[in-house]
Amino acid sequence: MAFAYDLHIYPSALFPQTHPSRMAAIGTLSGLTPPPIDNCRVLEIACYDGSNLLPMAAALPASEFVGVDLASSAIERGTDLVRRSGLTNVSLQCMDLMDFPADAGTFDYISAHGFYSWVPDFVRARMWEVIDRHLSPNGIAYVSYNASPAGHLRNATREMMLFHLGRARPPLAEMSLVANGFLADMAEIAGGEAVWKSWLEFESGRIAHRDLDVLHHDELAGVFRPFSLTEVCADAAKGGLQYLGESRLRHFFRSPNPDLEKFGPQTFVESEQYRDYVEFRSFRESLFCRAGLELSRPQWEERVEDVWAASSVQWDGDAFCEPHGPLRISTDHPEILSLLNKLVDLWPSAGRIEPHEMAAADPLLKAGVIDLRAHPLVAPGGPGPRPKASPLVRAQLAVNTETSTLVHNIARIPDDEDRQMICSLDGSRTVEQLPSGLAARLSDFYKMGLLLGASA
Repeated sequence: MAFAYDLHIYPSALFPQTHPSRMAAIGTLSGLTPPPIDNCRVLEIACYDGSNLLPMAAALPASEFVGVDLASSAIERGTDLVRRSGLTNVSLQCMDLMDFPADAGTFDYISAHGFYSWVPDFVRARMWEVIDRHLSPNGIAYVSYNASPAGHLRNATREMMLFHLGRARPPLAEMSLVANGFLADMAEIAGGEAVWKSWLEFESGRIAHRDLDVLHHDELAGVFRPFSLTEVCADAAKGGLQYLGESRLRHFFRSPNPDLEKFGPQTFVESEQYRDYVEFRSFRESLFCRAGLELSRPQWEERVEDVWAASSVQWDGDAFCEPHGPLRISTDHPEILSLLNKLVDLWPSAGRIEPHEMAAADPLLKAGVIDLRAHPLVAPGGPGPRPKASPLVRAQLAVNTETSTLVHNIARIPDDEDRQMICSLDGSRTVEQLPSGLAARLSDFYKMGLLLGASA
């Protein structure tokens, strides 16, 4: 029987928040001792075509990666890329999660992104069973889901779109386009309470910027259910798991909301649930660990020197800027300038934050300027004497203009000559043996996270 994701292809994507390096960093800051990610086992539930899993395998060749998904055509595409790249530490399997084998062993990091809110109750229950049975004692699991109460309002617009599609009956390939247009029309003509019109305008704007294939599988899916954090944590607790926190660092470093104290003493989960009510949060990316492990989140500053710091900002002559974002930092603070210059020089690798740098690091961490990793991911020191591009990078650029990097983002290489040069970097030649044009570009390719680095 054909699966929905076989009939309608979902766009491939990377999710840095699911990377074991991110999970381990959050775990370390929270007082855990997560398994080292350079020699770990990773399971991705609903891996689709492996586009999120394969870059991890390329960056961590001594670790093992397993992905399972019900979409056979996606698994075939991913398996073909595994073969072409020569990666030997990753396996993609077409499998119903209900059939996940009991003898699969333990995994140090387990992720299920874009899965929980889109499957029936019995499949969600099975997911927790799999995590409980197979997560290693100090392992960490990631689960994302539509969050309430904002998710309930999104369900209202979903029901409206489904009602209209039921009447219009457009061809399958046009469903997302018709639903998109219908919501835009509703936002324009809606009357009544101003709050409802404002909501429709907000939702119409959000939907208009979504990929139509994503809209088809997300908002128009057979199951689209939001959950409160407390609901998810209660289900996790049945499997012997506790809530660790969110996988995005900006949530870890945000300041407490003193206004919530008026509601009385709260557990960490209760406080987070109140914040969802206040902030109208619609999506969560939550981390879980074994219930018996002791957490000590407030003491994170004592442990930040145990993880690696990285920043992709670049100096443009006037300020530090994100390569593809709005962030712009202008400062004359000498300690902040020193730390940023250090991280710019290290990128795409990472370095330690020293105790004397903590005062400068604190505002940068809270602003999202600094990312934290449990591993450098790219060897420091530049391209090295025998420059070598990641085997996955070479396989992807041989047939495409985009590639996933060793630091888990997307690099676009539109120039044919650049792609050919990168694909030729297989480590067999020294820098002196390379054509002068290629040798001159090595630093650029290294900074993009395409090369394995000097000590790899």
